[in-house]
Amino acid sequence: PGDSVYAPSYYKGVASASYTFKLREGRSLQLDLNVDNLFNRRTPLYGSNGGVIGTNATNLRPRTDISSPARVTVPGNYSYLIPRNYTLSAKYNF
Repeated sequence: PGDSVYAPSYYKGVASASYTFKLREGRSLQLDLNVDNLFNRRTPLYGSNGGVIGTNATNLRPRTDISSPARVTVPGNYSYLIPRNYTLSAKYNF
């Protein structure tokens, strides 16, 4: 039950772009595009609760022999990233 469970590392990419159009009479239009989860990661992320060592795994009884006192260490705390999403916003200054 004291076995460590390791998960592969991952990257979460965020991209943003902004452009301001100068208009007449001192006015301007600003467009912003944001892309979250740029790499569109869909697999679960395994982690711990607040960085406390030992809280990110669960000990389960093997399914093959329920009478055995042996336990198997499996990842216990996981989450998913929000799927890739886009946000386009506009700001008009006058």
